Amino acid sequence: MTEKQPETESATPTEALDWSLIFGKRFQETCQTEFHNLPKNSSEEDFQRAATNAFVFTMRESGSSREELFRVLEEALLRTKSLKVENWTEAKNQRRAVLIEKKSVTT
Repeated sequence: MTEKQPETESATPTEALDWSLIFGKRFQETCQTEFHNLPKNSSEEDFQRAATNAFVFTMRESGSSREELFRVLEEALLRTKSLKVENWTEAKNQRRAVLIEKKSVTT
């Protein structure tokens, strides 16, 4: 991923969308690699760690420095501290699979 994230003040919605599509594709590829390398009896914590590793790798690959990444992660953690986060359930996963299948049939 050679394209650097656009600056917030100067990025147009189109540039931001383009960057997010590239980032999303690369993040998905990196997740697949991380998950493929997990042991057979992996736990949810292992999945979370693999996804986090994929996110950090993809952010670094997009041009974020370690310092930038620490700052952004800290801000995100502080911003979401008071939010009630719903856990991922099997029902949500099944709904996600249905939506993905529906999208792949229409495209």
